[in-house]
Amino acid sequence: KTAGLKLHASEHRLDPALRHGLQRKQDILAQKTQQLHPRALRRDIAQGRKDLAQLARRLSDATDAALLKSKQQLDGLERLRETLGYKATLHRGYAVVRTQDTVITSRQAAKAASGLEIEFADGRFALGEPRVKTVRPPSKSSDQGSLF
Repeated sequence: KTAGLKLHASEHRLDPALRHGLQRKQDILAQKTQQLHPRALRRDIAQGRKDLAQLARRLSDATDAALLKSKQQLDGLERLRETLGYKATLHRGYAVVRTQDTVITSRQAAKAASGLEIEFADGRFALGEPRVKTVRPPSKSSDQGSLF
């Protein structure tokens, strides 16, 4: 008798729970059905296109800003390179002394060189005649035999 009463009480609670669960599932199904409606799909596609266009604009703006920043940094480095380069030093009144395309950095090396070339800001100037290296023919040694 007690088990029957418990079963009867459970039956009264079970029926509303089943109805509630069924209603929840029906609501979910109705929601999914609406999402599959062509009008809703077109709305989602249109929203997706708007979002994509906005992201593309943001990406383009970010890329442009990064390129501009890089260009400004590169321009600054180029200005620094020009001020530190030897050409800027020439414009300040200094000169570069060379002999046969080798830079001379001491008085002793300049004294030993025969022909010097001095570079100023407005051009190069030759001083003296450069030594021409004479090529001596190889001496014939008597200890080597002839092949003929």
